[in-house]
Formats: sequence, structure tokens, C-alpha cells
Amino acid sequence: MSRLRKGGLLPASSKEKKTKKVARKKFGFGKGKSFRLARKADRPVMTPLIGFKPLFKETLLLIKENWKVYTGLGLIYAFAYRLFIEGITRLDFGQLQEAIRGGSAIKDKVLETTILTTAAFDTAGKTSETQDSFYASLLTIIMGLCIIWATRQLMAKRDVRIRDALYNGPGPLLPTLTLIFVIFLQVLPMTIGAFLYSTATGSGLVQGGVESMVLFLVLLGSSLLTFYWLSSSLIALMLATLPGMYPWVALQEAKEMVTYRRWHLFHRLLSFCIVVVLAWLVVVVITVSNPLTVTIAAEIIGLMRAATLVLSLVFVYKLYRALVASSAEDE
Repeated sequence: MSRLRKGGLLPASSKEKKTKKVARKKFGFGKGKSFRLARKADRPVMTPLIGFKPLFKETLLLIKENWKVYTGLGLIYAFAYRLFIEGITRLDFGQLQEAIRGGSAIKDKVLETTILTTAAFDTAGKTSETQDSFYASLLTIIMGLCIIWATRQLMAKRDVRIRDALYNGPGPLLPTLTLIFVIFLQVLPMTIGAFLYSTATGSGLVQGGVESMVLFLVLLGSSLLTFYWLSSSLIALMLATLPGMYPWVALQEAKEMVTYRRWHLFHRLLSFCIVVVLAWLVVVVITVSNPLTVTIAAEIIGLMRAATLVLSLVFVYKLYRALVASSAEDE
């Protein structure tokens, strides 16, 4: 068992590394080999990872029990995003609705709602300039570190104040930025595959079904490669927030933790993403379809953005702690 799983922060000693190496060679467990198939009989018996439903319920329960802290951090993020990122250059949904209604060709209420919903999602995911995008990303990372710090303290049954989270949370900013750069490199295969597929199909270079199928397989393979890497990098982001943790040590520890569990991890993350997307769709459609709420759609989107950040980070942190517990039981 590494020092991290014993509660420390340093990597394993040479004696511990030698013990692990002998165990892997003799019994075939421990650190897995990337991109190498293993027989089912050779795989060790792993402690089952907590399912998505109980994990999601525990996440909501933690947020509910400490709603003052999470609400405060979320409101600070929403206000700072509105003040420093969006400023006064935001989309006016009321004017957009009047423009749609005034057009002679657009009279259908469903089409009007669809246009407003698309504009809402576009506003929620984009900023006007590259500089604004950088500031938005930096603000999200800093507030995310504050939320993770608060979650760690709350799960340790310590009293947390919003001020303490804001002061102590951004400490591991440099290791986090280093891992985000690694994640950016890991996303490149999927990005390149999607670019090639969209360019070839959109420009008409691909005429037959065989070429289109080959490009789709390239996109699928590059996406699977990216998801394979991200399954451990997301956990490494949680490890990097530990005091004194180095990025490469976090990546190595995360790789060992997710060995033989990548599919289970991906399933839980995918289920969570589906729930979040559905929640966004329901809230945005209800907001833009109601004349009373469409004028404050931008504010509602800002609150949804903050709520999504809080819920996502608490869920991933709970998943990380579940992996730590399962790995400790396996050893």
C-alpha cells in the first residue's frame, strides 16, 4: 500500500516499490499494462465500485447538508462570472424573442423556443473573445479548487467557512494547471479525428459509404483513446489538490487506482453527464418558453452554470474517494 493510501503525501519507498513489483510479477495484479488485453482469469478480484445511483444520492446529500457553503461559493462564482467575464455584453433574450416574433416567416412557437434554447446553450458555453475565454477558464479553475477544498474538509467532518475555502482552495493552482495541460494533449486525438471527419464529410470529399465508415472508425478510435486517458486524468485532478502532491505522482497514483476499473468509472461519468444535460435542457426550455422568465434567462443560465460546477466537482470528488476506498480494500 502506498503512503498516499495510508494517509500520507509522499510516494512509496524503494522497499515498497520492490514489494509491489514482486507482487505484480507473481500474482499479475497491481499496475496494469496499458493497451494490453488480459485474460479474465488473470484479473484480480476487485472490490466493487459504488454504483451511480447511490453515489449521486450521496453527492446530493452532502450538498444538502452543507448548502450554505456550496450556495455561497456558487453565488460568488456566478457573480464574478457575470461581472468580470460577461460584463454588459450579454445576449438580451427579450429582444431576441421580439425579433423572432416580428419576423413574418417565423410564427411557430416550437421553432421560436428552439431558437431561444439554442441561443441559451450557445451563451452558456461561449464567451465573446479569446481573452474572455481565458479569464473564464481561470475563474472556473480557481473556484473549482475552492469547492474541492471545501468538499475535502466537509467529508473530514471539519467546520468550513466560505472565507477559508477562498483563501486556502487556490493553493494547488500550478499542479492543477499542469494536469489541465496534460488533459489538453489527451483530448487532441479526439479533436483531430472530429476535425477530419467533419471536414471530409462537409466538403464533399467523401462520396462513398466505405470512406465515410473508415473516417467514422478513425473518429471512434481516437475518441476511445481520449476517454481511456481521461478516465485516470480526472482522478489525478483530485489527487493534485492534495498539499505537496506533484502532478506526475498524481497521474501515476490515479493510473493505479483506475486499473481494471476504467469501464466502471466511464459508466458513472457518462451517466452523470446525461443527467446534467437533461437537467440543462429542461431548465432552459422552461425558461425560454415562459414570457415571464425569458427576460431573466441570462441570470438563470448563470445560476445553472454555477450549480453545474458545484455538482460536478462534488460528484467527481466523491467518485475519487470511492476509488481510494476500493483500492485500499483490495490491498
